[in-house]
Amino acid sequence: MIGGLHHVGITVADLDRSLEFYRGLLGLHIEARAVDVPAEEVTGIPGARCSIADLDLPDGRVLELIQYTAGAGRPLTQRTSDPGACHLAISVDDIDATYERLERAGVTTRSQPITLADSGPRWDGSRVVYTVDPDGVTVELVQLPSA
Repeated sequence: MIGGLHHVGITVADLDRSLEFYRGLLGLHIEARAVDVPAEEVTGIPGARCSIADLDLPDGRVLELIQYTAGAGRPLTQRTSDPGACHLAISVDDIDATYERLERAGVTTRSQPITLADSGPRWDGSRVVYTVDPDGVTVELVQLPSA
């Protein structure tokens, strides 16, 4: 039986640079960090080693950032409309303030925040915007409507 989403892992080129985005700009807290750990057995990649940062999400889940220190691959180039492309959605309390902070920091955004309508009961009234992390991963910011 499936118990729910446990965590999301993202492979990054530079862990410190990614932490500046996820921790520095979005305010996520580092729960744990491991440096240059063996990863061959779990990944199946010969000689793989990783540095990892686990970031706490307010709902109790974890965002795992992984930098391969050995056995690294090549950067992905994909559009959000490509089959198999994924994005990460993070809830925020004030989407406009978060958007402005990211803009001031030079983060790529794909739009300005918009309010959704006619999108179904889960989404109607939500405000959303797509941004891009340092490795090109699409990060959607979501502000749910006030109750």
